[in-house]
Amino acid sequence: MLMCMTGCQKHIVEANVREAYIEKLETNQIYKITCKEEINKIVYNVNSSKREFCIFIPDVKVVLIYRDNKKRIILINGNKFKIDGITYVSSDKIWEKQFN
Repeated sequence: MLMCMTGCQKHIVEANVREAYIEKLETNQIYKITCKEEINKIVYNVNSSKREFCIFIPDVKVVLIYRDNKKRIILINGNKFKIDGITYVSSDKIWEKQFN
């Protein structure tokens, strides 16, 4: 039982995301993503991140909308992001440059 408690990693965000809205905060441009492949990339990058204390100013806001209409907001700057007041660092950038 102890092995399960220490070996299981909880997902930061759930995988049943229906759509995502990405907003560039300095230009107020909003992109709606419904492509499952693109949404899965975001979810995978978030869930493979490590919790780490850092201070940053977000330049992108991502709103994930789940099938049950629950919303989760992620504030991002490069590979750093914040969810529910907790900061994380990813090995890859969460924000894809193809939306620039």
